[in-house]
Amino acid sequence: MERLRALLADALQYVQTASPRERRLLLFAGAGVLAFVLLVLWAGFGRSIARHEDSLAEKRVSFEKAQRLAAGYGQQEQERQLLEARLRQSPPALMGFVDGLARQEGVEIGSMADRGVVAVAFFVFLLLTFPYDMVARRIEVEARRAGADLTIGSIGGRGLFGVRARDVRLRLAGAPGEPMPDLRFDRVDVSPDLFALLFGRTSFGFALQAYGDTAKGHAALSSDPKLPGLRSLQLDAPDLDVRALPLKDLAGVDGAGRASLKIDVSSLQPTDAATGTLSLTGRQLGVTGGNVRGFPLPRTSLGDVDASVIIDKGVARLDKAQARGGDLEAEADGTVRLRPLLSLSQADLHVRFRPADRWLNDNGLIKSALGLLQNARQPDGGYVFSFSGPLSRLNSRPGR
Repeated sequence: MERLRALLADALQYVQTASPRERRLLLFAGAGVLAFVLLVLWAGFGRSIARHEDSLAEKRVSFEKAQRLAAGYGQQEQERQLLEARLRQSPPALMGFVDGLARQEGVEIGSMADRGVVAVAFFVFLLLTFPYDMVARRIEVEARRAGADLTIGSIGGRGLFGVRARDVRLRLAGAPGEPMPDLRFDRVDVSPDLFALLFGRTSFGFALQAYGDTAKGHAALSSDPKLPGLRSLQLDAPDLDVRALPLKDLAGVDGAGRASLKIDVSSLQPTDAATGTLSLTGRQLGVTGGNVRGFPLPRTSLGDVDASVIIDKGVARLDKAQARGGDLEAEADGTVRLRPLLSLSQADLHVRFRPADRWLNDNGLIKSALGLLQNARQPDGGYVFSFSGPLSRLNSRPGR
């Protein structure tokens, strides 16, 4: 059984990593094997039908003889009963049309075996014995080859062709010397697109359960070995718990509130041709603590946050980004020029915010620090800062 599981896992991995030419050869070879199997089945089925027709003709003759012997003598009656007993002992396992023909002739044939049961049993056997653990380890190896650290706690089947993994941890590749936090998923369901595999493409639908919400989406992987990674991505997370997100590891802050995220990026490869949209909506968001570059952050309410990003030709532009109804009234604009490694994408962003007087009075240290930044102060009492450089190491300066 273990050898069968190993063979199935190796065959699946070989198909996924094969070149387009090898996949075409596999397709032609598979078509030849399928044609040969169909020919063998057709020949066997034809011989079986011929045998059953001969058997049916013999039984028909015997039945007619039994009718002739039913005149009345005891010996003839006994012979007729024996012949009828023969007819009931081993009914031929024929298809439906043969069974109907036999009934028209008055021959009783018992229940016919359902050949579909065998196929269903074989399919259930495959589902129960499929080497999911070997597939999980292979996926982890492929993720490491792509620069990500992936750990799958357990994996099993879901539906006919899908898989379900639990306790999944993912750490994406970051800039040199910049460790990335772990992304933890309680459950990950994946359903591959079978038709895409036939044409040499890898795509799948997925559902994620993590951070207090269930997100759904669809992803496609690049088939070009020179440009590995995601080719397209769709994601819809309607109700994220911000408190559960790893913001402390990502930005050094603790958050609160609920948010919804929607991503629809139709093209990610090559990076300079990426196109798509992103939108983020938050209600009663806030910062509950943490520090940035050693500076402690006070509890701050951001209120309602709405942001949208449009990606065109590899440049992500902040179409709208604002926070209203909290301790800070804020808005942002600018662009991010995408790079294959997201943390190295070049940003040119401008953030304008206006703190409430009550919040400033409660945080005297911040009020004093802002008083020293006259270049950032605006006539309406707000402040403007600009951020530039790679996303992993943004440089800030007062003013635009």
